[in-house]
Amino acid sequence: MNYKIKALVQNILSNIPFGERINYYLQKNLSHSLPINEIAFRLKVEEALFHIQSYKKFSSNREIRYFEFGAGWDMIVPLVLRLEGCNELTCIDIRRLIFPELIENSIERLSKNFDQYSSILNSFDTKQLYNDPETFLKDKFNINYIAPSDARKTNIESNSIDLISSTATFEHIPKKIISEILKESQRILSSDGILSCTIDYKDHYSYFDRSISIYNFLQFEDKTWNYLNPSLHYQNRLRHIDYLQIFEDAGFKLLFEELVYPDDNEKAILEKIVLADTFKNYSLDSIAIKSSRLVFRKIK
Repeated sequence: MNYKIKALVQNILSNIPFGERINYYLQKNLSHSLPINEIAFRLKVEEALFHIQSYKKFSSNREIRYFEFGAGWDMIVPLVLRLEGCNELTCIDIRRLIFPELIENSIERLSKNFDQYSSILNSFDTKQLYNDPETFLKDKFNINYIAPSDARKTNIESNSIDLISSTATFEHIPKKIISEILKESQRILSSDGILSCTIDYKDHYSYFDRSISIYNFLQFEDKTWNYLNPSLHYQNRLRHIDYLQIFEDAGFKLLFEELVYPDDNEKAILEKIVLADTFKNYSLDSIAIKSSRLVFRKIK
C-alpha cells in the first residue's frame, strides 16, 4: 500500500468514533497484518526476554513488580514476563486496544512454539477471555490491564515498581509527553529498579510500502509531515541522540545500550536523501541508527 494512501486512511480513522476498532479489522481482514507473522512474534518474545534479563543483570531485588505502558493488542510482552517470573504486572494503554482473539493467539503460539511455557499454558481455558478479557488477564496471569489510562499520571505508589518496560512505543509519543511520562516513571520506580526499552527509529510506513526507505520521513519539513502523521499512526521522528538527552534531562542514568546500524545499501540511500531542516544539524551516523535497546536507572 502506498504510504500516502495509508496516511489518508489513518487520518480518517483517527477522527471518527471507533476508529481504533475499524483499524484493527482492516489490518486483520484486508492487509492481513494481524495476527503478526512468526518473525515479528519471535522478535517480541526476544524483546520481553531482554527486559527481564536486563532486570536480573542490573537489579538485586527478585520480587518483580512490573509496569508497562503501550501494552498493545496481543499482550505478548507481559505474558512472557509473567511466565518468566514477574509477580505483579500493571499494563496500560492510552486507548483500550486489547482484542481477545489476539491474546488467545499469543497464548497458543507461546504454548506451541516455546517448550518452557507449554506445560503452564496448555491447561488454560480461554472461554472467559472473550467475555471479560481484563478479568481473564487478572485471574490467570496477575496482569492488571487498565485502559484508557495516561502514563503521565498512573496513581501507582511512589518507589513501588521494580521494572518498567516499553517495547516499540516511545517512537509513537510526542517529545513533550515522553518527558512527562519519564517524570512519572521516576516517581514510581524503586531505587534499585530499572527502565528497559526498545525504540524503533525507522519510518514505519516502510513496513507497508516497499517503495520507500526506512529513512523516508526524514525528508519532510514539520508542516508537511503533520499531514502524513495521524494520531493512530503517529511517529515523532526523534533520533537516538534526542532520546539520550530526554532521559538524561529526566534524571535517568544509562546502564546499557545496544544499537542497530544500517547496512551499506541503507546508508547509501540515506546519503542521497535531501534532509529536512529539522535534521540538517545531525551527523549522518547519528541519524542512521535504526533501533536501540536501552536500560536506565534513575539517579538517586
